[in-house]
Amino acid sequence: MLGVARLEWLGYGDSGSDVDPRRRAPAATDQPTGPTRFVDAPVDEAAARLARILLEEHADALTSYDPNGGYGHPDHVQVHRVGALAARQAGTPLVLEATIDRDLMRLGVDLARTMGYAIPPQFTPDTFDMWYTPAEAITHTVDVRAHLAQKKAAMQAHASQATSAEHGGTRTIDLFLGLPDDLFATAFGTEWFVDRGHARDDGSSELLDDVLASPESIA
Repeated sequence: MLGVARLEWLGYGDSGSDVDPRRRAPAATDQPTGPTRFVDAPVDEAAARLARILLEEHADALTSYDPNGGYGHPDHVQVHRVGALAARQAGTPLVLEATIDRDLMRLGVDLARTMGYAIPPQFTPDTFDMWYTPAEAITHTVDVRAHLAQKKAAMQAHASQATSAEHGGTRTIDLFLGLPDDLFATAFGTEWFVDRGHARDDGSSELLDDVLASPESIA
């Protein structure tokens, strides 16, 4: 759906959402059968494997997650750790941490709730401060409305997120796919990133609108 030219699977298993993302190693009785959970993989080992791919591809940029792993999923937090180290090892000049403006997200959830949409129980005000990124820390705001059709098709193809593990439960992706076109465009027409090399620590209001627009990017 997205036109990806190369797909690599490093062999790690899904860690599930109920694992403490701060964990680095499993307890003796926790090790499941099958692939090693990604959250349990040594960061340096996984980073070395990713770094080899970055070098093979002569990658100019790597997209990763913010330190919160978005909404705190342990595998997403591990992606942040592994991606940051792999980029350093490979000398990849630009790392863009995918995130969401948490202030806008809070407003959007409140609006959806007032319009009668069923909001997953984890979408509560007290969780937002631990999710995603505050507006002042975001470095890139990219308009992707021209690609909404591909984006929606990719979401619809995300089979593992199509049904709820709990009977009668609502998966977040189902909620998103059920939005009217105008609300879907509002919710998904922008992508946010943080480039730590272009941090806005000085209070600057400058926001970049191109993922390769950072000063550290390839000229």
